[in-house]
Parts: sequence; C-alpha cells; structure tokens
Amino acid sequence: MEKYIEENQVYELFEVLMKQLLVAKPERPLDFLIDRLSEEPVKRFFLMGPPGAFRLENANALKEQFSWKVIHTGDLLKSQAEKKTDVGKLISESFKSYQYVDD
Repeated sequence: MEKYIEENQVYELFEVLMKQLLVAKPERPLDFLIDRLSEEPVKRFFLMGPPGAFRLENANALKEQFSWKVIHTGDLLKSQAEKKTDVGKLISESFKSYQYVDD
C-alpha cells in the first residue's frame, strides 16, 4: 500500500489540498475538495540555458504551438529596474555587475 501511495504522489496531493482548504476555509469543504480534484492541474515549464541558447525564441514557439502563456523574467526585472524603487535599484546594480538578481 505504501509503495502505491508514494508512486502516485498521494501524500503530496493531500498536502496541497489541505493547504488550499485551510487558506480558503470554505463553508462547504467537501464540495471545495471535489472541485479542486476535478480541475485540470496547472503545468509550469521553465526554460533555462546559457546566453545564446534561444530561450525566448523557444518559449515563443511553444507559446504559439500550444497556446501557452509565457512569462519572461528578464522583462519583469527590467520593468522593476525602470521604476527606480529600492528593489529596482538593486536589480539595476545586478545587471550592471553581470550578477544574478538576489531573491
């Protein structure tokens, strides 16, 4: 039984459902859980690679092929850097020194 539960990630599913239940605190918890189990799971893909790996081009090709949404972290960071906030200044400094932007 234990092997079956682990192979099918039942523990992880229950953990996620329990967190959602405790955050939402719905009046009808069983209906809430049934709705969550009936939903199509969200799938996320991360494209990573060195400079010149055509990450953006590949992401856009996947977007067109499968009608996916693409979030380009570089664009998000640049827009924050342009705001000149404290966080934006840290991002700009990271860009200038060719360092990763700190979490």
